[in-house]
Amino acid sequence: MNTPIYQRRGFTLIELLLVMALLVIISGFAVIALQGSLLRSKMTKGVSQVRTAWSDARRESVEGGDRIAFTCMLGGREFRLTKVGNVQPADAQAAGTGVVASDVDGTGNASGNDDAFGTKELPEGVKFVSVTACPSKTVGAVALNGVQEEGTWSSPVVFSPDGTSYDAVVVFASDSGKQTQLALRGLTCTVEESNILSPGEL
Repeated sequence: MNTPIYQRRGFTLIELLLVMALLVIISGFAVIALQGSLLRSKMTKGVSQVRTAWSDARRESVEGGDRIAFTCMLGGREFRLTKVGNVQPADAQAAGTGVVASDVDGTGNASGNDDAFGTKELPEGVKFVSVTACPSKTVGAVALNGVQEEGTWSSPVVFSPDGTSYDAVVVFASDSGKQTQLALRGLTCTVEESNILSPGEL
């Protein structure tokens, strides 16, 4: 009795192409997920860098007796701490605006040229979008918004030797369009982080 011979059926070209297409799609989703995770990690690191810079500024101000200002490059990654000149007793506060003339020079930068702390950068793919700052203890204070144009240094967030600072809000953005907000409460120097929802996420 002859034993039947079974021939193994091979894959057709169409089946192979379908498998390859499926692998490409799966790989694409994996790359997108990996890129999103990497951008989130960079955003977390960037926000942490600014938190640390604010903490350093407050400590240096309290220990050294100098007023320290945080500024950043709008639309860019650079940020720095600088010493601020002595407050002029003047009339800027009396005008009810809360804007101290010695805090800001003609370009919106903190006055004083001591850059002993150096300039640092956020991770690639993360940038500063905007900075809003105003003296927390001044009645009727208004935000020192400055020019708020990309390629210019932001208004200063000033830390004082008494342990207080300006009230401030800094907005970050990643290359994916995701935005994160860091808010500083001047009287206590506490920091709150929150995500900014895009119109499509509302």
